[in-house]
Amino acid sequence: MRLLASGLGDSMPVAANATGIGAALRPPPPVQLAARRREDGGYDLSWCRSSRLGWAWLDGAGAPLGEADERYRLEIVPALGPARTVELASPGNLYEAALAAVDLAGGPVLIRVAQLGAGVASYASELILQS
Repeated sequence: MRLLASGLGDSMPVAANATGIGAALRPPPPVQLAARRREDGGYDLSWCRSSRLGWAWLDGAGAPLGEADERYRLEIVPALGPARTVELASPGNLYEAALAAVDLAGGPVLIRVAQLGAGVASYASELILQS
């Protein structure tokens, strides 16, 4: 975009060019990302959605959606081995015990969750699991 700025006493505006990055199109990132260890060695991963429609949790259950549908991208990034990505329709996932054991044997595991909006994802919330 081209901006024209002028102040008091300026005879001509000064032109500047700026590139929009589309940040206003991104949904806010999920919050309260948590991993609760299960008795079987797996983890219950959970988070709360954020909303651009409002921040008050009037019903105590969560913020209004503010997107066409509820979708998340979960990435599990072990220190060794390939990362895995899955798209989800609800705020949570089971990190199975067998996968967690293999992943954590190689070191810390990065968990990333982004909310998917219309055409663009939020910035990711991150959590590091260690054995």
